[in-house]
Amino acid sequence: MNYYCHSIIALYLIFINALSLSAQTIHYDLDAVHSSDRIKIEFNKNIEFLGFVLYIGEPESESSQPSTHPMRLLLDEKRSQLKGEESLHKVFELGAELSYSLFVELFARLDELPLPDDYKIPDNMMHRHYLYTPDEIALVYEILGYVNKFYKLAEFDQFYKSTQVWYEAALSEIIPIKPEVVWIEAMEDFYEQKFAEYKIIPSLTFWSGPGFGFKELREDGDIAYFVLGPLRDDFRFDEKDRLATLAINEFGHSFVNHLLETTCGDLIDITTPLFDPISHSMSSQGYPNWHYTITEHFVRAGEVLIPELLNDMKMSEDALAWNTVERSFIFLPFIVDRLRYYRIINKLSYEQSLRSTMMDLKNYYLHQR
Repeated sequence: MNYYCHSIIALYLIFINALSLSAQTIHYDLDAVHSSDRIKIEFNKNIEFLGFVLYIGEPESESSQPSTHPMRLLLDEKRSQLKGEESLHKVFELGAELSYSLFVELFARLDELPLPDDYKIPDNMMHRHYLYTPDEIALVYEILGYVNKFYKLAEFDQFYKSTQVWYEAALSEIIPIKPEVVWIEAMEDFYEQKFAEYKIIPSLTFWSGPGFGFKELREDGDIAYFVLGPLRDDFRFDEKDRLATLAINEFGHSFVNHLLETTCGDLIDITTPLFDPISHSMSSQGYPNWHYTITEHFVRAGEVLIPELLNDMKMSEDALAWNTVERSFIFLPFIVDRLRYYRIINKLSYEQSLRSTMMDLKNYYLHQR
């Protein structure tokens, strides 16, 4: 089935859903519950350094739109001073085939840079990003060695201290619009899991728009993380609906990733040929293989179904259309329809719904090939 057929399906499903599914949704009172103390917002210096590295090391033509914001001017000045450094080039050269999501989780959970020479990365963090062999793990340690070297050479501590006024301004802007607890409760009900804390890590050095999600298992309570860059090119975060949508997506990774891998690993392998027609568009968005791509389809299904559960049909419809047509997630309408059927209408567990949806995906699409 080609891309345009999927686009037609997406629009058709939006229309049908709006007419027929309100009776099956769970309704939450959006005005009754306000922001929870479980949702924290804080900057992370290591993440700021990762954004700093990416900004300075990328070709200037690939950076976000021009801005006269003082932070952008300082970053441009640092780029001019440091873009020729060998340690920076080695980070990009060695890390070219690794995913952004690996580095975001790695930097967020590392001890504060610079690292001691004997630092150990938890094995489970590597395995979550499909790194198992001694050579793959040695590569990450080699990259961290160059990161350490560039951190000291760039005098990042001084840069970070000198820009705190803009971090304080960003916090004053984002805290009042942080997602309300009702969104978290809807996700917990849908995915049948809970976290002790939900932590949003905004960044001023990342380019505008991206988001990354992962979790940390702790004895005192597990944490779901959501890292995001500015929501606009002028370093602003004041878009409440956009922040809520990103939170559903990125916190969704903490609910979805491990279940998809453990319950559907065999089906992911079988359906790998489905990556072929979208490999270019997915790779350009940072999803280099089918594992990342199918996971992102299920996470983005949450962007459609969670607002639907909250009776926000416009947000749900917009998410389905935008992700399918603009972002080439061509299997999303099918996945949303099947997940809705199993999880919401028939009330199977989320784990059962995942497995059944993947079976349907395999049977329908591979049968056509």
